[in-house]
Amino acid sequence: MSKVLSSLERLESLRILGTSATLRDAAAQLGIAPSSLSSRIRSLEEHFGFALVERRVDGVSLTPAAAALLERASPHLDALHRLVQGGMATSATVRVGAYEAIARRFGATVVRVLAPAPVELRTARSQTLLVALGRGELDVILVAGPLELDERFLATPFGEERLALYAPREMSEGAARECVAAGEWVGLAERAASRATSFDSGIKGAAKPRITAESFGLIRTLALDLGVPCVLPTFLGMHAGLSLVGSPSPGSRHEFAAVVRADRGDALLKLVATSCLNSR
Repeated sequence: MSKVLSSLERLESLRILGTSATLRDAAAQLGIAPSSLSSRIRSLEEHFGFALVERRVDGVSLTPAAAALLERASPHLDALHRLVQGGMATSATVRVGAYEAIARRFGATVVRVLAPAPVELRTARSQTLLVALGRGELDVILVAGPLELDERFLATPFGEERLALYAPREMSEGAARECVAAGEWVGLAERAASRATSFDSGIKGAAKPRITAESFGLIRTLALDLGVPCVLPTFLGMHAGLSLVGSPSPGSRHEFAAVVRADRGDALLKLVATSCLNSR
Protein backbone atom coordinates (compact mmCIF):
# COMPACT_ATOMS: atom_id res chain seq x y z
CA MET A 1 0.00 0.00 0.00
CA SER A 2 1.27 3.52 -0.79
CA LYS A 3 2.75 5.31 2.23
CA VAL A 4 1.27 8.56 0.94
CA LEU A 5 -2.25 7.13 0.78
CA SER A 6 -1.83 5.59 4.21
CA SER A 7 -0.72 8.91 5.69
CA LEU A 8 -3.64 10.74 4.11
CA GLU A 9 -6.08 8.23 5.63
CA ARG A 10 -4.49 8.73 9.06
CA LEU A 11 -4.61 12.51 8.78
CA GLU A 12 -8.29 12.33 7.84
CA SER A 13 -8.83 10.11 10.91
CA LEU A 14 -7.14 12.71 13.10
CA ARG A 15 -9.38 15.40 11.64
CA ILE A 16 -12.51 13.34 12.39
CA LEU A 17 -11.25 12.72 15.93
CA GLY A 18 -10.83 16.45 16.44
CA THR A 19 -14.53 17.05 15.75
CA SER A 20 -15.81 14.12 17.86
CA ALA A 21 -16.64 13.99 21.56
CA THR A 22 -14.87 10.68 22.17
CA LEU A 23 -12.51 8.31 20.42
CA ARG A 24 -15.33 5.76 20.20
CA ASP A 25 -17.58 8.31 18.44
CA ALA A 26 -14.84 9.09 15.92
CA ALA A 27 -14.19 5.41 15.28
CA ALA A 28 -17.91 4.82 14.67
CA GLN A 29 -18.00 7.68 12.17
CA LEU A 30 -14.98 6.20 10.38
CA GLY A 31 -16.47 2.71 10.42
CA ILE A 32 -13.52 1.17 12.28
CA ALA A 33 -12.79 -0.19 15.75
CA PRO A 34 -11.53 2.25 18.44
CA SER A 35 -8.32 0.21 18.68
CA SER A 36 -7.73 0.71 14.94
CA LEU A 37 -8.20 4.46 15.30
CA SER A 38 -5.76 4.52 18.24
CA SER A 39 -3.24 2.66 16.09
CA ARG A 40 -3.58 5.25 13.32
CA ILE A 41 -2.99 8.10 15.77
CA ARG A 42 0.07 6.37 17.26
CA SER A 43 1.49 5.92 13.76
CA LEU A 44 1.08 9.64 13.08
CA GLU A 45 2.71 10.52 16.41
CA GLU A 46 5.66 8.25 15.61
CA HIS A 47 5.97 9.79 12.15
CA PHE A 48 5.87 13.44 13.28
CA GLY A 49 7.65 12.92 16.58
CA PHE A 50 5.20 14.72 18.86
CA ALA A 51 1.96 14.03 20.74
CA LEU A 52 -1.29 14.65 18.86
CA VAL A 53 -3.91 13.64 21.42
CA GLU A 54 -4.48 14.38 25.10
CA ARG A 55 -6.46 11.65 26.84
CA ARG A 56 -8.80 12.70 29.64
CA VAL A 57 -11.33 10.95 31.84
CA ASP A 58 -14.21 12.44 29.84
CA GLY A 59 -12.71 11.85 26.39
CA VAL A 60 -9.86 13.07 24.20
CA SER A 61 -8.73 16.38 22.75
CA LEU A 62 -6.15 17.39 20.18
CA THR A 63 -2.90 18.96 21.29
CA PRO A 64 -1.97 22.43 20.01
CA ALA A 65 0.58 20.74 17.75
CA ALA A 66 -2.15 18.54 16.25
CA ALA A 67 -4.39 21.56 15.67
CA ALA A 68 -1.54 23.33 13.87
CA LEU A 69 -0.87 20.23 11.78
CA LEU A 70 -4.51 19.95 10.72
CA GLU A 71 -4.65 23.65 9.89
CA ARG A 72 -1.93 23.01 7.33
CA ALA A 73 -3.23 19.63 6.15
CA SER A 74 -6.99 20.28 5.89
CA PRO A 75 -6.92 22.33 2.66
CA HIS A 76 -4.97 19.54 0.98
CA LEU A 77 -7.33 16.85 2.29
CA ASP A 78 -10.30 18.85 1.03
CA ALA A 79 -8.65 19.30 -2.36
CA LEU A 80 -7.98 15.57 -2.62
CA HIS A 81 -11.63 14.79 -1.84
CA ARG A 82 -12.75 17.21 -4.56
CA LEU A 83 -10.27 15.75 -7.05
CA VAL A 84 -11.40 12.18 -6.45
CA GLN A 85 -15.07 13.11 -6.51
CA GLY A 86 -14.60 14.92 -9.81
CA GLY A 87 -13.14 11.84 -11.49
CA MET A 88 -15.53 9.20 -10.25
CA ALA A 89 -18.57 9.20 -12.45
CA THR A 90 -20.58 11.34 -14.79
CA SER A 91 -23.54 11.16 -12.41
CA ALA A 92 -23.63 12.52 -8.87
CA THR A 93 -24.21 9.06 -7.42
CA VAL A 94 -21.35 6.58 -7.02
CA ARG A 95 -22.59 3.08 -7.82
CA VAL A 96 -20.92 0.52 -5.58
CA GLY A 97 -21.41 -3.23 -5.74
CA ALA A 98 -20.34 -5.42 -2.82
CA TYR A 99 -20.37 -9.06 -1.92
CA GLU A 100 -22.65 -9.58 1.09
CA ALA A 101 -19.99 -10.26 3.75
CA ILE A 102 -17.90 -7.35 2.45
CA ALA A 103 -20.88 -4.97 2.50
CA ARG A 104 -21.52 -5.85 6.14
CA ARG A 105 -17.93 -5.22 7.13
CA PHE A 106 -16.84 -2.32 4.90
CA GLY A 107 -20.07 -0.71 3.65
CA ALA A 108 -20.08 2.10 6.22
CA THR A 109 -16.40 2.84 5.52
CA VAL A 110 -16.99 3.14 1.78
CA VAL A 111 -20.00 5.42 2.23
CA ARG A 112 -17.97 7.65 4.55
CA VAL A 113 -14.89 7.91 2.34
CA LEU A 114 -16.97 8.74 -0.76
CA ALA A 115 -18.85 11.55 1.01
CA PRO A 116 -20.24 14.00 0.09
CA ALA A 117 -21.24 12.07 -3.03
CA PRO A 118 -24.34 9.90 -2.53
CA VAL A 119 -23.64 6.18 -2.72
CA GLU A 120 -25.89 3.53 -4.24
CA LEU A 121 -24.86 0.22 -2.65
CA ARG A 122 -25.86 -3.02 -4.37
CA THR A 123 -25.15 -6.50 -2.96
CA ALA A 124 -24.90 -9.65 -5.05
CA ARG A 125 -22.63 -12.60 -5.84
CA SER A 126 -19.13 -11.60 -6.92
CA GLN A 127 -19.51 -12.94 -10.47
CA THR A 128 -22.83 -11.10 -10.88
CA LEU A 129 -21.19 -7.85 -9.75
CA LEU A 130 -18.28 -8.34 -12.15
CA VAL A 131 -20.70 -8.73 -15.08
CA ALA A 132 -22.54 -5.54 -14.01
CA LEU A 133 -19.22 -3.66 -13.76
CA GLY A 134 -18.27 -4.78 -17.27
CA ARG A 135 -21.59 -3.48 -18.57
CA GLY A 136 -21.01 -0.07 -16.99
CA GLU A 137 -23.83 -0.52 -14.46
CA LEU A 138 -21.48 -0.05 -11.48
CA ASP A 139 -18.49 2.25 -10.82
CA VAL A 140 -16.57 0.03 -8.39
CA ILE A 141 -17.12 -3.41 -6.87
CA LEU A 142 -15.85 -5.09 -3.70
CA VAL A 143 -15.75 -8.81 -4.32
CA ALA A 144 -14.59 -12.13 -2.92
CA GLY A 145 -12.40 -14.32 -5.01
CA PRO A 146 -10.14 -15.12 -6.56
CA LEU A 147 -11.86 -14.11 -9.78
CA GLU A 148 -10.56 -14.43 -13.32
CA LEU A 149 -10.06 -10.87 -14.60
CA ASP A 150 -8.98 -9.76 -18.06
CA GLU A 151 -7.38 -6.54 -19.30
CA ARG A 152 -10.70 -4.66 -19.05
CA PHE A 153 -10.38 -4.48 -15.26
CA LEU A 154 -8.05 -3.13 -12.59
CA ALA A 155 -8.05 -4.77 -9.15
CA THR A 156 -6.46 -4.10 -5.76
CA PRO A 157 -6.66 -6.67 -2.92
CA PHE A 158 -7.46 -5.42 0.58
CA GLY A 159 -7.68 -8.51 2.75
CA GLU A 160 -9.18 -11.92 3.27
CA GLU A 161 -11.43 -13.88 5.59
CA ARG A 162 -11.02 -17.45 6.74
CA LEU A 163 -14.14 -19.55 6.66
CA ALA A 164 -15.11 -21.56 9.72
CA LEU A 165 -17.70 -24.00 10.96
CA TYR A 166 -20.53 -22.50 13.03
CA ALA A 167 -23.45 -24.10 14.86
CA PRO A 168 -26.58 -22.86 16.67
CA ARG A 169 -25.60 -21.69 20.15
CA GLU A 170 -27.69 -24.34 21.88
CA MET A 171 -25.89 -27.14 20.01
CA SER A 172 -22.80 -28.74 21.62
CA GLU A 173 -19.57 -29.06 19.67
CA GLY A 174 -19.89 -32.86 19.77
CA ALA A 175 -23.39 -32.75 18.28
CA ALA A 176 -22.22 -30.29 15.62
CA ARG A 177 -19.36 -32.59 14.61
CA GLU A 178 -21.77 -35.52 14.34
CA CYS A 179 -24.03 -33.51 12.04
CA VAL A 180 -21.08 -32.54 9.83
CA ALA A 181 -19.91 -36.16 9.62
CA ALA A 182 -23.42 -37.19 8.54
CA GLY A 183 -23.71 -34.41 5.94
CA GLU A 184 -26.40 -32.63 7.96
CA TRP A 185 -24.99 -29.12 7.56
CA VAL A 186 -25.33 -26.16 5.20
CA GLY A 187 -22.56 -25.40 2.71
CA LEU A 188 -21.98 -23.16 -0.28
CA ALA A 189 -23.35 -24.42 -3.60
CA GLU A 190 -20.58 -25.46 -5.97
CA ARG A 191 -21.76 -23.08 -8.70
CA ALA A 192 -21.41 -20.16 -6.27
CA ALA A 193 -17.83 -20.98 -5.26
CA SER A 194 -14.70 -19.84 -7.03
CA ARG A 195 -13.05 -22.58 -9.06
CA ALA A 196 -9.79 -21.82 -7.22
CA THR A 197 -11.22 -22.13 -3.73
CA SER A 198 -12.80 -25.02 -1.87
CA PHE A 199 -15.04 -23.50 0.78
CA ASP A 200 -15.36 -26.64 2.89
CA SER A 201 -11.76 -27.88 2.73
CA GLY A 202 -10.01 -28.43 6.03
CA ILE A 203 -13.16 -29.30 8.01
CA LYS A 204 -12.11 -32.52 9.66
CA GLY A 205 -14.45 -35.45 9.08
CA ALA A 206 -16.91 -33.46 6.96
CA ALA A 207 -19.25 -35.30 4.61
CA LYS A 208 -20.63 -33.46 1.58
CA PRO A 209 -23.38 -31.11 2.80
CA ARG A 210 -26.89 -32.23 1.93
CA ILE A 211 -28.11 -28.62 2.07
CA THR A 212 -26.46 -25.88 0.00
CA ALA A 213 -27.16 -22.24 -0.85
CA GLU A 214 -25.68 -19.66 -3.21
CA SER A 215 -25.03 -16.96 -0.60
CA PHE A 216 -23.72 -16.88 2.93
CA GLY A 217 -26.76 -14.88 4.02
CA LEU A 218 -29.04 -17.72 2.97
CA ILE A 219 -26.67 -20.25 4.54
CA ARG A 220 -26.94 -18.44 7.87
CA THR A 221 -30.74 -18.29 7.66
CA LEU A 222 -31.06 -21.98 6.81
CA ALA A 223 -28.71 -23.02 9.62
CA LEU A 224 -30.72 -21.07 12.19
CA ASP A 225 -34.10 -22.26 10.86
CA LEU A 226 -33.07 -25.91 10.62
CA GLY A 227 -30.86 -25.98 13.71
CA VAL A 228 -27.83 -27.41 11.91
CA PRO A 229 -24.15 -26.34 11.50
CA CYS A 230 -22.92 -24.28 8.56
CA VAL A 231 -19.79 -22.69 7.05
CA LEU A 232 -19.50 -18.89 7.15
CA PRO A 233 -16.77 -16.24 6.91
CA THR A 234 -15.50 -15.50 10.41
CA PHE A 235 -16.73 -11.89 10.40
CA LEU A 236 -20.22 -12.81 9.26
CA GLY A 237 -20.42 -15.74 11.68
CA MET A 238 -19.70 -13.53 14.67
CA HIS A 239 -22.85 -11.55 13.98
CA ALA A 240 -25.14 -14.43 13.04
CA GLY A 241 -26.40 -15.77 16.38
CA LEU A 242 -24.16 -18.80 15.96
CA SER A 243 -21.16 -20.20 17.84
CA LEU A 244 -17.75 -21.02 16.37
CA VAL A 245 -17.01 -24.75 16.32
CA GLY A 246 -13.25 -25.18 16.43
CA SER A 247 -10.76 -22.97 14.57
CA PRO A 248 -11.18 -21.36 11.14
CA SER A 249 -10.49 -23.79 8.34
CA PRO A 250 -6.79 -23.45 7.38
CA GLY A 251 -7.36 -24.45 3.76
CA SER A 252 -10.33 -22.23 3.06
CA ARG A 253 -9.89 -18.55 2.22
CA HIS A 254 -12.20 -15.76 1.18
CA GLU A 255 -10.07 -13.10 -0.56
CA PHE A 256 -11.32 -9.51 -0.90
CA ALA A 257 -10.52 -7.13 -3.77
CA ALA A 258 -11.74 -3.81 -5.14
CA VAL A 259 -12.25 -3.77 -8.92
CA VAL A 260 -12.93 -1.02 -11.48
CA ARG A 261 -12.98 -0.89 -15.26
CA ALA A 262 -9.55 -0.07 -16.66
CA ASP A 263 -10.95 2.71 -18.84
CA ARG A 264 -12.12 4.58 -15.72
CA GLY A 265 -8.64 4.97 -14.22
CA ASP A 266 -7.50 3.97 -10.74
CA ALA A 267 -8.33 7.01 -8.53
CA LEU A 268 -11.57 5.55 -7.23
CA LEU A 269 -9.98 2.10 -6.95
CA LYS A 270 -7.13 3.35 -4.75
CA LEU A 271 -9.41 5.43 -2.56
CA VAL A 272 -11.86 2.60 -1.83
CA ALA A 273 -9.26 -0.17 -1.45
CA THR A 274 -7.08 1.90 0.88
CA SER A 275 -10.00 2.89 3.09
CA CYS A 276 -11.07 -0.76 3.42
CA LEU A 277 -7.53 -1.92 4.12
CA ASN A 278 -7.02 0.69 6.82
CA SER A 279 -10.36 -0.13 8.48
CA ARG A 280 -9.46 -3.76 9.13
